Amino acid sequence: MRKSTVFASLLGIVLIAGPPLSSAAVPLAMRPPVEFVPSLPKDTLPPWTYDDMTRVVVELSGSWSRREVLAVELLAWYAVVDDRPLYVNVALFVVRLSGGRWALVQLAQNPIPGPFVAGGSSQLRTGWSPYLIFDVDWNPVAVFKGKPSTLEVDAFLRFWFEQGGWQVLSQGFRTQTWQAFLGLPAPPKLARLNVDRAK
Repeated sequence: MRKSTVFASLLGIVLIAGPPLSSAAVPLAMRPPVEFVPSLPKDTLPPWTYDDMTRVVVELSGSWSRREVLAVELLAWYAVVDDRPLYVNVALFVVRLSGGRWALVQLAQNPIPGPFVAGGSSQLRTGWSPYLIFDVDWNPVAVFKGKPSTLEVDAFLRFWFEQGGWQVLSQGFRTQTWQAFLGLPAPPKLARLNVDRAK
């Protein structure tokens, strides 16, 4: 919690004491970085700002507090467009939490708002958020008592990218990170991301 607010002016920096600011009162884009960086930076990464994604994973999941998060790692991603055109970026994260818990999180972003998206700020219309699918019973955040099993990962990924009607712009699977964090066989729908990307 911040105990003061700092304002810069042309005359110098003025420190104004005030009540602590709740994180909810500060827009996400103005909050300090959460400072989770890829532990294996040579493992393939998408061309998106890593901190923008990890902030959402850490702060907007609704399933944990910031101090419970021990590690956040991107595992896979894809970017697609359809003929409307609707552009969608999707990212899969693993989160290691205190108390031996783990979580999987899918985020989504519309980097270019479609013509049917009206109103709201640019950040609201193009920012990252938990990936919501409205016509199925599925949650983009899954918390596990321990490291997830192959069956639990497969169940969580059941709505991971189906090709029909979408053109793939980019995609990737962070094989080394997957092995380092989960140590499980790679699900076929993720392993094929790197194979398809290499074609």
